[in-house]
Amino acid sequence: MVLVTWDYGTLTDNIYSIKEVFNDAMADQVNEAMGLTIFDVEDTKTKNDRLELNHGLSGVKRIAENEDYPEATGEQGDNITLTKYKYGANVVITKEDILYDRWNQIRDNIPSIVEEGMSKLDRSLADVLMNGFATSYTNIWGDSVSSVWPDAAALFDDGHTNGTTSATYNNIITDGTNVNPSLEWNRDALTATKATGLKYADPNGVKRRIMFDTLLIPADLEDAAHRLCRSQYIPGSSNNDTNKVVIEMVKNIKVWDKLDATGNASTDRSGYRYMYDSKKIKRTLRCFFSQRPDLSDPKQFSPNHNNNFMFDFIYSYGIWRSPYVMGSKGTNAA
Repeated sequence: MVLVTWDYGTLTDNIYSIKEVFNDAMADQVNEAMGLTIFDVEDTKTKNDRLELNHGLSGVKRIAENEDYPEATGEQGDNITLTKYKYGANVVITKEDILYDRWNQIRDNIPSIVEEGMSKLDRSLADVLMNGFATSYTNIWGDSVSSVWPDAAALFDDGHTNGTTSATYNNIITDGTNVNPSLEWNRDALTATKATGLKYADPNGVKRRIMFDTLLIPADLEDAAHRLCRSQYIPGSSNNDTNKVVIEMVKNIKVWDKLDATGNASTDRSGYRYMYDSKKIKRTLRCFFSQRPDLSDPKQFSPNHNNNFMFDFIYSYGIWRSPYVMGSKGTNAA
């Protein structure tokens, strides 16, 4: 006798329950995925996403009476291509799971695979920053990844070029004396980074200020960051005054739990810290989905009467324009 779907009365009913559990688990994980809030996330249907580096338009000038308006011109720089790949796993529901009514166990398995997949996705995005001082690395998926942007320099480099003029810029944090300064009580690093952004000029020579208003840190630096930016002293101790000047410079302190160690090699990065422009960071960090994380319904039983729920997603990620984020290894050394 061949068993068909309707012989399992509870299966159809519980498919909807499984999807609800998946949706709840995804909502929780999306809320916790810091990378999806920092990266510019888009939906595209192309295998390869090509990014053209445009430095912006210029050409505003005084116009004499009866003179034609000048045409704005722009400087086209380099380009970069990001390639999408598919990631996922099958969640198997066996004949015995259904026969013995193991729905509690099934419902527990769905959030666990969602948590793993979303954690790896988020860590892959965090790896872009943690490996930003290198030119290549092995990501959480075991793939070799180039971490250079179109000027052939690493994300964080003291000699970025623009592909148009001879001008360069530096996006490694310095306190005026030390390169890659440590965080603890280093107010000079914050002020120097803020000044660097305010003085930024594009290849046309146009001042396009960058407001480095956000400090992004791993969990180990959270206390030090809040004390630096809000008060130099522990609450309840003497002279516990608010650091009003730094509060005006650093509007946001973001803690990303995936910034403690690199995804694949588990190399310690708990001393690294970053500053970025909250309105422009998405011009630097890019992420493209052809399919966002989803759990597909089972289509039919396999020969052994098991049922597979496929959890998968298709995406690419990488860097584009690097001026809007600065980084420090926290080592007080180049």
